[in-house]
Amino acid sequence: MYDVKNYSAQSLQDEICDIYDALGRPTGRTCLRHAPMAAGDFQLGATVWICNDKNEFLMQKRAKSKKIYPERWAAHGGVALAGERSADAAVREVREELGLFLDAEKLEFLGRLMVQEHGLNDYYFYRTDVDLSTLTLQQKEVEAVCWMSFDEILLHHRNEELLPFMPELPLLAKSIGFFRRDSWQKSPMFELHI
Repeated sequence: MYDVKNYSAQSLQDEICDIYDALGRPTGRTCLRHAPMAAGDFQLGATVWICNDKNEFLMQKRAKSKKIYPERWAAHGGVALAGERSADAAVREVREELGLFLDAEKLEFLGRLMVQEHGLNDYYFYRTDVDLSTLTLQQKEVEAVCWMSFDEILLHHRNEELLPFMPELPLLAKSIGFFRRDSWQKSPMFELHI
């Protein structure tokens, strides 16, 4: 219904994406990234959480010029382009936004969740140590980067300094053994409102 060749309201500079059904199967149709989606149609996104040996996560502060949630902290990722696997989208987005090259074969798949009204998002975990001074930030996307502990991520989430929709946080906590800590159940920091 919203095939790219039939949708003229958007600029052709917009990203072309595959359309998926609710089960994550490609429909064989494409759309522009920002085109309205029909009921039951979804776009695929990917998010990668980069973790160092201290179990700190590489976070990016979204640029002030971003139309949606400027100056909020987030992990790394974006929409998968037409014909692109979500793992490849995650690697591409990190390369574009940070100048950091990841090996798609080393991404650990955490899960797929439905996000917002027409989004399916695949979440990945990637362990590497990176010197922040070696990163090349894409100025129109990223204002700053830093390493954060999981507790700091939860604090920023609670203070509304992260993207407001982060349903992957329990998956992420499990990947670093957060649920095995004795204190997490007593911690008010783990009151996620997602």
